[in-house]
Amino acid sequence: MKSESPKKTSIIKIKPYDPSYSQQLIDLAAEVDSTIQMNGFMVAKRVYNDNFHAKTSKYQDSKIIFAECHDENTKKDIVCGSLELGIKDVIINGEKSKVGIITALRIHPKYRREGIGSKLLQEIETYARSKGLKMLYVTTKEADEGPKAFLKKQGFSEGGKIHLVNYRLFDPIQYQESKELFDTKKVLFKELDKDNAKKYLESYYKGGDFLLSNMDEFVNNPDYLKTYIVEVEDGSAVAGINVFNQPKESQIQLQKYIFPIDFYYDKASHMPLFAGFSLLSVGAYYLFHKGFKMNPRAAILVGVAFNMGLILSYSNLSKYVRTASGREPRARYLDAFYQGDPQYTKYMMPFLFSNVNSLNQKNGFKVSTALFDSKDPLATYFPTKDTTGSVVLIRHCKNLIESTPEQSKESQGIPFVDPRDY
Repeated sequence: MKSESPKKTSIIKIKPYDPSYSQQLIDLAAEVDSTIQMNGFMVAKRVYNDNFHAKTSKYQDSKIIFAECHDENTKKDIVCGSLELGIKDVIINGEKSKVGIITALRIHPKYRREGIGSKLLQEIETYARSKGLKMLYVTTKEADEGPKAFLKKQGFSEGGKIHLVNYRLFDPIQYQESKELFDTKKVLFKELDKDNAKKYLESYYKGGDFLLSNMDEFVNNPDYLKTYIVEVEDGSAVAGINVFNQPKESQIQLQKYIFPIDFYYDKASHMPLFAGFSLLSVGAYYLFHKGFKMNPRAAILVGVAFNMGLILSYSNLSKYVRTASGREPRARYLDAFYQGDPQYTKYMMPFLFSNVNSLNQKNGFKVSTALFDSKDPLATYFPTKDTTGSVVLIRHCKNLIESTPEQSKESQGIPFVDPRDY
């Protein structure tokens, strides 16, 4: 019979946020998300900014609590877990509701499986009910089985999927002010003001869940950049997309660099350097063949391997340096909408994304990130060429009040994606 491991903590206290604990909370955030792996065998550490709760602070109302544990080994009290909650007003099942999103739930690796996460959730649920919140929700990656199982055990159920696709803006993308449709009608590319952006979004997402009851929170978000549309000249159809800046809330520091396996990288700009690597490889061939009297075929293999090693190492290290130093800003595409004659959709959406990509490229963005709900039919038009990665995020929900069958009916519309949530 397997014996249970002894508990590392004897006392767990749940406390509200206190500025005097800020550094311990920063250290906890760095510890929880510290070690990541990039490009095969590149290990790095994520270092958070002093404002560890930058994401939570974007909501008009928020709550931060943390767990203080007494370590049985060191006999000291330490911050062993934290939970951050953003609070907002949304439309769910056609009714205005106050809900909370758990933006962060961190448990120190050393003190996991001791009930700390459950205690934090119980405390935040009590607080949420006292404030009249009707629902809590949180997102996890589809591949993260541990967090999914934990949330299910705590009473959360799957409430929808958000697809996140990253793709690079490589070669110059052509910008067009207008384009002719198959029936000779002209489509014009325009920029919307905030009032019109809100109008189109409220119309398209009407009947869907999580639509903000006050859309000023959307367009006045500090990361909001532009809303672009393409419109048929006779007004028969219009399509649009919202563009946000993706803030960099942390930095990445290289910890260990080993020969990588991922050789994907930009092409033309580095060809002269790669040609130089090839010349060095020729030198390696002659060194091993003439100097060390190696068999010609074996010397060729050594030269080729040397060349590939130089190219792969340079490629991945350059990509790391560029990302870590913040020289690779990302644009986020959110909540596309389409109104009007459906026969134009497949012509207008690609035209819209092509122009938006072109403008973002000119504005210095290197990567675009598209987020869309799996129920959104416009998702099929998001460009995914040169994809650098895609993730499916699951929205887990937990009702805090008893609801009637009518209130709990499934939404008939397309769920809205709030940029602060992801």
